[in-house]
Amino acid sequence: MCWRPVSLDSILLGLSVLAELLVAWVIFYELEAGRLDSFLSDAGDLTDERNKIYKAFCGLPQPGPGKTRSVAFAEYLESSEDGCLLDACYKNIRLFNRIGARLPKLWSLRRTPLDWHVAAVMWMILGPYVDKRRDESGRSYAESFLMYALASTGRLLKQKNRLSWTVRDPDRARKQDVVFTRQEFVAAKADLKRRLRQER
Repeated sequence: MCWRPVSLDSILLGLSVLAELLVAWVIFYELEAGRLDSFLSDAGDLTDERNKIYKAFCGLPQPGPGKTRSVAFAEYLESSEDGCLLDACYKNIRLFNRIGARLPKLWSLRRTPLDWHVAAVMWMILGPYVDKRRDESGRSYAESFLMYALASTGRLLKQKNRLSWTVRDPDRARKQDVVFTRQEFVAAKADLKRRLRQER
């Protein structure tokens, strides 16, 4: 086989392709960074609403045998006339659904929203209520929230030495904090995976 010298045209074509790939990468990176900026701008939203949810959730009486606090909270939301609390729940469901729909694909950027474990904790609180709404409204309701909660729960469980996470009761006179165990988050992760797999 004889060696043929590379022509100037081939070199220029190769450089042109590399330049276009670089431009495409920069555009993609900017898009992903925009997703992260959107997350950061939303992350501080609804703090007061989340505190209402935490306060109501922590203030529930201890549920009876065979019933989780999250199921009791869903039943409380169904029967309560507290429109402000229900509105706070809807706003947070929409927020986490919106964030989940635009999680960055690049892991280096994606880590920031996944390290914000509020999504995992809010799923533990609101999961049974969201399930009921999905049964009523269709399986596409809050689907991105489920995906975000799954990714966030997986990230949270990477803290190998942590055995529990505490939802701090905003009513510090009452101090009825709620503790979620690692086993509960492991079960939630498996359940979220199963639900999302069934819907594909």
